[in-house]
Amino acid sequence: MDDFYSIITNLGKKLEIEALASDSTIRLTQFVIGDASGKAIAPNAAQTALINEKYRGDISALVQSSDQQSQLMAKLVLPPEIGGFTVREIGLLTNSGELYALANCAAIEKPKGGVSVHIQFRLAVSETANISLNVATGEGLFLRIDQALEELAVQGPETQQRAREALAVLEGEVGKRGLVELSNTIDEADDKTAATPKALSSVKSVADAAAKSVNDKKPDPKGNIQLGSAADAELIESEETSAKGQVLTVGDFGLGLKQSQPISIDFNTYVFHNGAHILLDVSNCRNVPHILTGGHLYALCIGNDHEQRSCTVLFIDKANMARIYIGLRSSKTNGWKLLTIANQDYVKNYLPLIGGNITGDLSISGTHTVSGRSYIEKSGVGLVFDNQRQTNGLRVTGYGNLKADIFHLENIGHYHCLGIHVANGGATGWFEFRNNGEFVANGSGYFGGNVVLNYGGQSHSLQSNGDIVETQGRGSVFRAFWNATTLQQALQHITNRANDAWNKSHDAQVNRVQDIRLSGIAYLYAGRNTGRSIVPEGAVFIGCDVQGEWDNNEGFYYSYIQKFINGNWVTVGRA
Repeated sequence: MDDFYSIITNLGKKLEIEALASDSTIRLTQFVIGDASGKAIAPNAAQTALINEKYRGDISALVQSSDQQSQLMAKLVLPPEIGGFTVREIGLLTNSGELYALANCAAIEKPKGGVSVHIQFRLAVSETANISLNVATGEGLFLRIDQALEELAVQGPETQQRAREALAVLEGEVGKRGLVELSNTIDEADDKTAATPKALSSVKSVADAAAKSVNDKKPDPKGNIQLGSAADAELIESEETSAKGQVLTVGDFGLGLKQSQPISIDFNTYVFHNGAHILLDVSNCRNVPHILTGGHLYALCIGNDHEQRSCTVLFIDKANMARIYIGLRSSKTNGWKLLTIANQDYVKNYLPLIGGNITGDLSISGTHTVSGRSYIEKSGVGLVFDNQRQTNGLRVTGYGNLKADIFHLENIGHYHCLGIHVANGGATGWFEFRNNGEFVANGSGYFGGNVVLNYGGQSHSLQSNGDIVETQGRGSVFRAFWNATTLQQALQHITNRANDAWNKSHDAQVNRVQDIRLSGIAYLYAGRNTGRSIVPEGAVFIGCDVQGEWDNNEGFYYSYIQKFINGNWVTVGRA
């Protein structure tokens, strides 16, 4: 029957995702055995436990399959003292007791007492939810041992070999555990036998003699131990000594110390040796590169050239492991060039860049200066909408949703402009500086200084005090006002003329004749013998009295004209 297989449960897949995200490891430590309540079953990925658990134990071994690299093999052992059930379901558990993998199997009777059962559980660790791996059945997947060992002894070497293989007790090989032959001698070409204590004793005798030879050597004045004939090979010389055949003592170049002690150096002259690692007291060093500020730095030399005094050194801040630098000194006279290596937390505070490109989002805080004569260029034209296309440039955000945008806008076929959009806060402002010189805004303009307007060769300046002054040309719009050159002059002339007209109109209104009449009638006697009679000056002759001949009964009638002005009757022509 080939319907027996193993799968990773849904819970197991979830654990794999979480382990991948957190760079952690899933630990499989135990297995569970069940009888599936006496029924043949198929593994269900949704299961979190066996249908009917009967036994739980530790995994004996968990190894990678030698013939299929994507498979794990777990070796499970049911001890003799448990039993009285039939094995039909098997599971692998994490160290937290979660069901990671599940398998069904052919029915295996497990009697209680005298017999142990070994089970080999194969699992494809790269399985997805839609793929499960069918594995071998029978002895390839599950092994049932129900024969007494004494029965094997009488069935010959071949039967005994098969029994050992079934129990995973194989002949030993290099890299594999198993049965090996013991030997009292040591043959460096022999990889089939194992050395006995007697054989190892002969090796120890040789090693003791060599150790005694070394211990008899005395250190020289510098503490170096001569190896003599034990090390005839010529060793690499250092700049500290030209002697050959010597070894380093504990502490040389920081090697072998339990705790490094800080030292002070001159960064321009100090010789960094290959592999040397030291602790620098930067505050007391000389000619320190400006990036390497005070404190203690670990320094590890990863390459050098003593002739040129060039070297490459890895510097790590002892107090802040986020500060890591790679330093390069190219010669005796040239200074250091340093590359900063930082994690995400530190890169926010320090980001040295020389050329190159940055993709994705970049947050920058603090004050940043951009020098050089080249432009800071922003590209990325958007899609055409309403006959316009736009390239966004810079957004400055304020409190809450307040913002100001700077962008390039093209009204296709008409104009293009630098646009500024100031948004939110209860109002929205749009400003356009167009390629034809026009400035367009959707609101009023307020200027703190003078504004000069040029058009058609004429120039006028709108002053901060509200006046408009002619600044260029001979055609001011104000010259029609009595040759004025400023708005104030023109307004003054207009004011003067208006005052004159008002005064005259007022006078005319005040002295207007509202009514006319004659005063009372007066009589002037003009008898025969009275001589010449004249009506008073200013009076109006209105009649005479003549009866027959001119005698002493004649005379003249007269009156005065009166006008009604400002509430009074005034006699005309009479003082």
